[in-house]
Amino acid sequence: MLIDGYSVGLGYFINAEHMFGIPERPDKFLLESTTDREPYRLFNEDQFNHPVDSSVPMYGSIPYLTGHSATVDASIAWMNAAESLVDLAPSSYSSDTGTFVNFLSEGGALEVFIFGSLQGPKRVQNTLSQLTGFPSMPPIHSLGYHFSKWETMTAQDLINRSNDFTSNGFPVDVLWMDIEYSQDHAYFEFSYTDFPLKDVWRLNSVIEDAERRLVAITDPHIKVDEAFFVYSEGNALQDATQPVDDITNIFIRNPDGASNFVGNCWPG
Repeated sequence: MLIDGYSVGLGYFINAEHMFGIPERPDKFLLESTTDREPYRLFNEDQFNHPVDSSVPMYGSIPYLTGHSATVDASIAWMNAAESLVDLAPSSYSSDTGTFVNFLSEGGALEVFIFGSLQGPKRVQNTLSQLTGFPSMPPIHSLGYHFSKWETMTAQDLINRSNDFTSNGFPVDVLWMDIEYSQDHAYFEFSYTDFPLKDVWRLNSVIEDAERRLVAITDPHIKVDEAFFVYSEGNALQDATQPVDDITNIFIRNPDGASNFVGNCWPG
């Protein structure tokens, strides 16, 4: 059910004291009680220089929480993509050992799956995979040796790196290009000075001859600039007349549903 202007929430009791999940954050694996602190927040952000050992949200938000004990495992899959808060509180009843869990989302539909097992966490994870789908087998090169780091670089630098790895007998299967390969931190465009197309073609040949792979990262933050074709064409699609039953959302929107969400990140 969808009701404009209303939040949705639900509370649960899980027969386990040890709670895990609702990533991603630079914190301990074991979730802590929020009785005397702010609830866990599910809202994707690119927090550059993020504080270590904190519950601030990071690059991804997965509204899935699981509890584990010596006798039972139980999980909650909260199927809501809106900004959400999760409160955890240990049971105050001496006869009950477990955790009270409360999910609250800014909007969206109330859709949730609850499942448990007396046969251990593997059974619960298998049930989750049956619900969401099993992951595909990774490409074989992704299991090899990777060279990946953020640094200012050029196509020629990467050519030199690959040649050095080869001449020194250093095993490398994949080289990664971080955001500095792009023009003004705008993805899908190579830097005009550091990655001219003639050097990019030469780089491709060197990588192919060495039987390696080359990865150019594309994060989901799009540079806000009308001169950038991805941003301008995306807005044009999003602002066009929309069919009632097939609304096109190109960019993440603010809670008002009318304006694009703009955050401070690498592109500006």
